Amino acid sequence: MTLNKVFSSNFILTAALVSCLVTYAQADFVSGHVYSPDNKPVPNATFSAQSAKGQPVNFKTDGAGSFSVYLDPGTYTVHSPTDKTLEGVVHGYPQSAEEDIHLKRK
Repeated sequence: MTLNKVFSSNFILTAALVSCLVTYAQADFVSGHVYSPDNKPVPNATFSAQSAKGQPVNFKTDGAGSFSVYLDPGTYTVHSPTDKTLEGVVHGYPQSAEEDIHLKRK
């Protein structure tokens, strides 16, 4: 193998690895509470968060209405699969963050 081919192969592998790490490093956990329209925590419920360009991400609340979900940076619309009239918003950040979700009737 010539030196150019070795350099080229190593460069491509390094670029691919860096690209994967940058993509991975952009997502992180968002945690908080989910609140109903009457501002009460929503315990033991399943929700779906979907960005404009991505697949839905499902998450659950615990007995106190707390949640933690791994999201890429961006804005997500949150829906309840049991009540299609409820909708909220949560944001993904490039670092861990706390953000509550306040559901509203559509």
